[in-house]
Amino acid sequence: MLRNVIGGLVFVAVTGLPTPSPPTAQVPADTAVAHAVYWGEPLADLLRSIGALVQEGFGAPEIERISREALQLSPYPSTTSPPRHVVVFAHRVRFQNRLTRLDIRVTAIEFGHVDVRFQTADTALIAAVHDLIWKAHLASLLPIERVRLTAHEQILAGRPPTLVLTLETVRQYSCLGFGIDHAFTQRADTLRLTFFGVSAPMGLCPTAFGPASTSRELHIPPGRYALVIDYRAASDSMALEVTDSSTKPTSERATFVEADERLRWRYPQRTFALFCGSIEVARSVCEDVRRWLLGRAGIAQLYLSPEGLNPYRPEPGKNSDEQAAFFRYANQKALGPVRRCFAEIEGQIRQAVGVFLTLRTWTGEQITAWSGRSYDQAHIAVPRRVTAGPTCTGAP
Repeated sequence: MLRNVIGGLVFVAVTGLPTPSPPTAQVPADTAVAHAVYWGEPLADLLRSIGALVQEGFGAPEIERISREALQLSPYPSTTSPPRHVVVFAHRVRFQNRLTRLDIRVTAIEFGHVDVRFQTADTALIAAVHDLIWKAHLASLLPIERVRLTAHEQILAGRPPTLVLTLETVRQYSCLGFGIDHAFTQRADTLRLTFFGVSAPMGLCPTAFGPASTSRELHIPPGRYALVIDYRAASDSMALEVTDSSTKPTSERATFVEADERLRWRYPQRTFALFCGSIEVARSVCEDVRRWLLGRAGIAQLYLSPEGLNPYRPEPGKNSDEQAAFFRYANQKALGPVRRCFAEIEGQIRQAVGVFLTLRTWTGEQITAWSGRSYDQAHIAVPRRVTAGPTCTGAP
């Protein structure tokens, strides 16, 4: 049956229907796409279900040809022959007693997986194809049991910190890469997540236990929001308080979603954290660099109330071998001497073992000084002071 063999299908947008985490590319109204279909029997079963929709023009010979051609596709370049990752077919089919053209484009996206794009000007046929793909996708998903939710700011590459909802299943899966298929809508101050199920990873799956997860960026101003999460017949709700400096969800109805209700501070602008380790061997280095930073013009210690979680280190107990300190800086100019000093420090500790200095700013920029030796290599003792050099002291 189709429901048992078509795994990893993702329904792509058609106006008026819900879509679980679709790709960002726009899909024309006359097009339906089944994503990440495993070749062989899953692809053949998908094509057979399409053949069952039409009265003629797409039967066993056409299905066998497409399946055979798909097996020859590869997403990777070849050194022996020109790469072939796409194959296109045009068919004249009869649907609801009228002839229409149905184009099928098969594209290799990963070894063993293809995207299958159906295109036709017949609106009733493309709607039927959409419905078939959507039902097959839902049938391929694993059930959701319990989910943990966190509302926090996250540093994203090249962008200011962004408010994000992170959701993870309580259940642990046998490999990494399982996701939570969902749709998101916002109407005024009501945010709604609709869960569809757990999707298995495509391709190779790193062997390690971990939850199924997903995240959703929230581009919303400060305010109080109603957050509703639906899954099948269940509907959980919570209040989400967002201020310029903090986030905090509060559960109102909880049946399958466990919200982390702790107050979390957002990243203050023009701040950074210094992470230093390992404490066992580098404690004196960490303290030396911390004192040096406090002596720089335009840099001061950052204080965040313990009533909320520090965004740089929300779970301090997880890195017991690492020391962290937090600072404000006046402007980018204040970081110039820090970059130059860290380069000098790295020269002093490069041949030592187990010293790692990482400065991370509120925008995600990093300045590092790391040692580069292991204990089985020739190495030097960790110096007690690393900021006495001419670059760090500003000596001519």
